[in-house]
Amino acid sequence: MSDTTTTFNSHFVGRDGFVWWLGQIAPEEEWKENKPNKPVENNGDIKGFGERYRVRIMGYHSCVKDIPDDALPWAYVMYPVTAGGGGRNSSQSANLTQGDFVYGFFIDGEQAQTPVILGIIGNNEYNKVLQGLPQDECYIPYSGYTDDDDKKSTLGVRAEEGGGEVIEQVNSKGMGTNDQWFESATGDISQKPIADKEEKEKGRVKEPLAKPTDCEPNPMGRMQQELQNSMKEIQRLKKSQFDSRIALVAGSAGDIAGQIDNICEKAAEFIAGILKTILDKILKAILNKTGEKCKDTYDLLHPNERPELRKKVEEILDAIVCLFRKLIDELLDKVKEFVCDAADKAVNAPPCLINNFVGNMLGSQSDGIQNSVNGQLGQLNSLISGLGGNIGGGIGGIGGGLGAGGGGGGGFLEEIMSFLKCDDDIDCSEVDEWSILDGADQSEKFDVGGLLSSIGSFAGGGGGGQGGGSSSGSGGGGGNSGGDLGFGNVNIGNSFQPGCNTGPIPCGPPTPKFFGGGGSGASGNFIISSLGEIMGIDMVSGGSGYNKNTFAIVNDPCGNGGGAVIDPIIEDGEIIDIIVIDPGFGYLPEPDGSKGGDGDKFSDPDDTIIIRDDIYDPPTPPGNVVEVDEGDIVELPPGTTIIIDGPDCTQTIKGGSPVVVTCPGKFTTPVLDTSRTRGDYPNTGTGSYPAILYLCEIRVLESGINYASTDEIVIEPNFGAKATIQTGDEGIVIAVKVTESGEGFTEVPRVYIKTETGYNAVLVPKLCIDRVGEDVIKEPGQDGVVSVIDCVGKFNVK
Repeated sequence: MSDTTTTFNSHFVGRDGFVWWLGQIAPEEEWKENKPNKPVENNGDIKGFGERYRVRIMGYHSCVKDIPDDALPWAYVMYPVTAGGGGRNSSQSANLTQGDFVYGFFIDGEQAQTPVILGIIGNNEYNKVLQGLPQDECYIPYSGYTDDDDKKSTLGVRAEEGGGEVIEQVNSKGMGTNDQWFESATGDISQKPIADKEEKEKGRVKEPLAKPTDCEPNPMGRMQQELQNSMKEIQRLKKSQFDSRIALVAGSAGDIAGQIDNICEKAAEFIAGILKTILDKILKAILNKTGEKCKDTYDLLHPNERPELRKKVEEILDAIVCLFRKLIDELLDKVKEFVCDAADKAVNAPPCLINNFVGNMLGSQSDGIQNSVNGQLGQLNSLISGLGGNIGGGIGGIGGGLGAGGGGGGGFLEEIMSFLKCDDDIDCSEVDEWSILDGADQSEKFDVGGLLSSIGSFAGGGGGGQGGGSSSGSGGGGGNSGGDLGFGNVNIGNSFQPGCNTGPIPCGPPTPKFFGGGGSGASGNFIISSLGEIMGIDMVSGGSGYNKNTFAIVNDPCGNGGGAVIDPIIEDGEIIDIIVIDPGFGYLPEPDGSKGGDGDKFSDPDDTIIIRDDIYDPPTPPGNVVEVDEGDIVELPPGTTIIIDGPDCTQTIKGGSPVVVTCPGKFTTPVLDTSRTRGDYPNTGTGSYPAILYLCEIRVLESGINYASTDEIVIEPNFGAKATIQTGDEGIVIAVKVTESGEGFTEVPRVYIKTETGYNAVLVPKLCIDRVGEDVIKEPGQDGVVSVIDCVGKFNVK
């Protein structure tokens, strides 16, 4: 054939050479209509052949764009055999975007009119990827996002600002994307996306588990958990003013105030629902008590007098119900005010804060409720005296009966709120909280007596009702007015009492939490490796009363670490040790200067904390200029110093502890000197002590099968430890004997069986502790010495 345009000429690929090329995919607007991006009613609606891209090919198409983008040749895509070609519904789509560098070959050889894409050369984070398309240049990395993209992928937002050294491309113009998000084939490996951190924090949010009413008469723990969750969300949003990446991932950019209001509203609905249930139970108790008082008198009246009494009793009960409806109607707004205030004025939400809030709400209304109810019942006493005369004393004292306890509002509610006390005879689950990443937990235990005491301490603050009952039947009146009774007049600020520490606490090592089985009193100090693993525990107290139903979990005060799984070892009701089934990761071996609580970190070690009018500012990173007024409280990172430069004065502030500002002015938040070294290794008198770990036991969690007694136990690293295997029928692993314990473990060893036939055995090492004498001062890491922080003694963490 003489036709040079056919695919059978000598220049066709495979007959006369293989012509390679390298090029860059043109802007999306030039090929997106050709590539189907949504289902269509008729294939005639498809603009052209699918999966084709316009490509500017180096050496064939000028970089100065004398050939416009819309005149570039269409390139087909070669798929791998695993993708399929469409037969039997087997197919995949190409995942190419504008700006991608691709390579391939010409199917028509040197004529170079039919390019085929073989593969792609991925970007890396050292290339400066331009946000906008280069107008008059080509072969420069630019963003795969188009100008009409409303939102960048949150998965690509950097966890740390900057991507190290970024290489400027020749002729590159415009702002690069490397400072906040990356478009790199390997960026998610070399640098964590901030979305990972956000998802981790969301996965650790604890949710209260539904329980039968009889198993949860005291719902304070659920209220506390909901408040803690909302406070964490709000604090995270506030931090976005210093870090736009957080706002980008959270979707809150430009509307932080609206996001915060929504969070407060959601939490308020949950907490108000619980308080409404409590109010409903109080109302029910009052109505039952009133009915019991009236029943005996009703039986003593003449039949013709009973209808009048029944009518009056119904009016009084309706009035009491209306009184509580008024309280409930005002409940949501007041709870929302408390939630928003807590997010501003507190970093932690301990049980005392919930007790103070509930005590403030109920106690402030206690006298008003008491007086209003007694006022209603006083009218009933007057009616009875008028009806029967000689039997008036039969109902005298209704008001006094409901007002038991005298002036202390706690006395009025103590008997009525007996429903908050648990029935010890009911068998209920000890687990009442759960999160995706951390699993089961038990909420804080609230003392009903403490709650009632708090209610009593706030009694009288809400104003009382008008009028009051008396045992003689006189002194009626007052109706259901109740004076200024209502939650609208409650001072929420009273809930934040000085004796309740709601501020941030130092972040440090985790602590063990033992619960279930009726035991109490166990405590100990975890041994944490330099890698953040839990290696073991030094028990300080074994407690008493524990049994097989006892749980053990790792409580990290600031949520730094995760993944650890521990199991308690119990003898005669005492916890004598733990088995570390999974050492976890990321736990702090010692305080690092950060602060937080409730399982979340509030500030980093180099942040400056500022409190204005009892409200916490978001922690301020180094290098920011801030303005402070007289009376503000400033806490700098330890070891730093700043000078407030005011118009009329100066003030020097040193880091490490809160300082009250006496000189209004400005200063730049300092940079923490990370090169500072710790002093002499502390002993037991200063909050930590040295210890040496040895391998004391290897537990068999799964016996496996087909192992031989000659199989080798491998311990990595072994630090001199050795062990042998004992097998039984069918080669199951019965036990592992430690023959040499070794010494100086500084990380959790991996223990497994080197075998040719066995499989599925799971072995867990147990490290035991030898304390180094207080008179022996050693640096951590020297001769296998590890540092143990005395969380139970000198260093207190929540």
